[in-house]
Amino acid sequence: MKSSRHRVSKNPHIQSLAALVKLTIKYSKEELRDWIAFRDRFLSTSELKCVYCGRTDLVKDQPEEDPIQLSNLATIDHVFPVSKGGKRYDLKNCVVACPKCNQKKADKII
Repeated sequence: MKSSRHRVSKNPHIQSLAALVKLTIKYSKEELRDWIAFRDRFLSTSELKCVYCGRTDLVKDQPEEDPIQLSNLATIDHVFPVSKGGKRYDLKNCVVACPKCNQKKADKII
C-alpha cells in the first residue's frame, strides 16, 4: 500500500500494521482519506507537545531512517471521545498527545 504522502515500509512495525488493518476495516476509503488530511493539517499547525505528560520530542511523520520507531509519533486525542458523542473533526475537541498517553486515556473523559 503506497500513497503519495504516506508510505508503509517493507518491514512495518506490528502495531502500525494492526492499526492500519483496524482502520481499513472500520472506515471507508473516503473516511480514511479525510482523516489523514485532517491529521496532516492539524499536526502541521499545532505545537508537537503532549498535553498530558509534556513530551516535546514528538514528530509528525515516521522518520525515513527508522520507520519502526513509533513511540515519538504525535497522535491526535479527542478530548471528548468520538465514541461518546465527541466530534471527530472539531479542532476544539482535538489535542496532540504522545502514543503512550493517548492509549492510556483511551475513551475516558477527563
